[in-house]
Amino acid sequence: MADMNKCNQRAYITYQSAYRAGDDGRPDWMARKSCNYMTSVVDHCTNMLIGNCHTLEEVVEMKDQQLKGIIQQVESSVDDWNSDMCPPVRAHFKRINGEVEEVEEIPEEEKSCSEVQADFDMCTQLAYKGYQEAYAAGNDGRPDWMARKTCNYMTTAVEDCGNNMIGKCKTRKK
Repeated sequence: MADMNKCNQRAYITYQSAYRAGDDGRPDWMARKSCNYMTSVVDHCTNMLIGNCHTLEEVVEMKDQQLKGIIQQVESSVDDWNSDMCPPVRAHFKRINGEVEEVEEIPEEEKSCSEVQADFDMCTQLAYKGYQEAYAAGNDGRPDWMARKTCNYMTTAVEDCGNNMIGKCKTRKK
């Protein structure tokens, strides 16, 4: 739970920084930044509870509870909000409408540690490829461009890819 709380704090700091940086000139700025924050908190951070602490089903229920109040607030306060454009909100509505949510299906067979390691390696390679593409595209004109792109890469490679290894093969400490 402490790791999740730290993750939530990092997500909020990132959101505040993006908000302070101001509109980047791309469409639906506030809706995008709100969705980014919700994705970090609801999906990435809350998923840290899956495993020793809670089952997938318990975490999905927590996500749905988190989103109830958030969705009302965002829909009433964020111009151009479209729930279908925000993955955690879209998944929430699919769940409450009884639709299949393919992202949260549990595989029939557990992966071996070598398969989990291969998935981690592929995930980090894709994260690095994304970083290289962002670097090749050049400065986007927003403050701290290189720091932001590097942080995005590190977050994806360490947090997102790393969290996929927690469970059968690795503990949270490892």
